[in-house]
Amino acid sequence: MSTIDIVKQFKVKDIAKVKPLRGGLINNTYLVYVNKLDTPQYILQRINNYVFKDVQRLQNNISKVTRHLRKKLEAQGETDISQKVLTDSLRSMEEDGIITRTVYPEVPPRVEYALSEIG
Repeated sequence: MSTIDIVKQFKVKDIAKVKPLRGGLINNTYLVYVNKLDTPQYILQRINNYVFKDVQRLQNNISKVTRHLRKKLEAQGETDISQKVLTDSLRSMEEDGIITRTVYPEVPPRVEYALSEIG
């Protein structure tokens, strides 16, 4: 089954292309581009079931960790958790060289992110 066929299983519409994002030691990660500009792009990660033999248990663990982190952030007074996670993720990807960040000296400030050559 091709990567595009796999993406279609998630009901992603109007797929333009699927590009490997970065080689991992355990999982393979892909960036899914769609043709419409107002449609979000997606990141697809293939879980290595030789390493993670019980995928359902792994997913349950991810849910538990996510709930725990949400509670910790709420206890610290964070009100916009989605924005915080997005900001932290973008900073991490910039530090890893996956994306580039351009800040424009405008009011209000404008910032654009783009995939780097390795991204």
